Amino acid sequence: MVLDGKYGYVNKDGKEVIPLIYEFADTFIEDVARVSSRHEYGFIDKKGNVIIPLRYSYAEVFSEGLAKVKYNERYGFIDKQGNEVIPCKYEDARSFTKGLANVKLNGKRFYIDKTGEEVNVGI
Repeated sequence: MVLDGKYGYVNKDGKEVIPLIYEFADTFIEDVARVSSRHEYGFIDKKGNVIIPLRYSYAEVFSEGLAKVKYNERYGFIDKQGNEVIPCKYEDARSFTKGLANVKLNGKRFYIDKTGEEVNVGI
């Protein structure tokens, strides 16, 4: 729900269940929602608890258990506990699809698996 430019969540009866305090709030995907405030992104659970602090300059929704985040102008991937599973070192990155993510490092594009290892996809 949006009111006066602030986002929050209401239940089926229209009762506010998560206060309207965010500049942006996404739908819940994989039981978490991406939110932002003061141009920093993080994630909350369905009770409104911040499970991943709002510290990233950009974040995408979770895909296959990992979310792409941007920190210090570099991209990496976190899990739902906020652990940086794949370090924020890439110039560009795409979300995981079928176990792989396309990334760019030092001007070179390639695929990585969920451990961050480079994968030859034979294209």
